[in-house]
Amino acid sequence: MSEPLNFDWESVHGQRVTAIEGTNLQVDHVARSKCDELALHLEQGVVHVSVNIDTDEVIVRAYPDASAVDRSLEWKNVDTLKEYVGYELGWCWIARNYLGYADTFMLSFAGIEPEVTLVGMASSLYIYRLTRI
Repeated sequence: MSEPLNFDWESVHGQRVTAIEGTNLQVDHVARSKCDELALHLEQGVVHVSVNIDTDEVIVRAYPDASAVDRSLEWKNVDTLKEYVGYELGWCWIARNYLGYADTFMLSFAGIEPEVTLVGMASSLYIYRLTRI
């Protein structure tokens, strides 16, 4: 089991999101989304989220500029998350399943309430939007 977040989140916290893209993006008939990799483009840099295909753990990395994103892959805008473009990154959370695998990454935009969850399953990142009830 690896450490999913190997950088200080404070380095990206509060930065405005300029685009959200995914590779191998798939959206089904009820707007459920999944992708292989997700990139949160920021004013300065990018947060890249991927999944370990052997363990389904999420891997979250920050890079100083978008050139770190593999442009040989086909990146598409994640329209189901487009409402968060223009907002600042808020807090983040890592969750582990009962076996100890860090397979969930949650984040907020312009606040401290979690709004989006990425879950590593079957070698893909499944995208969920959270709603308080």
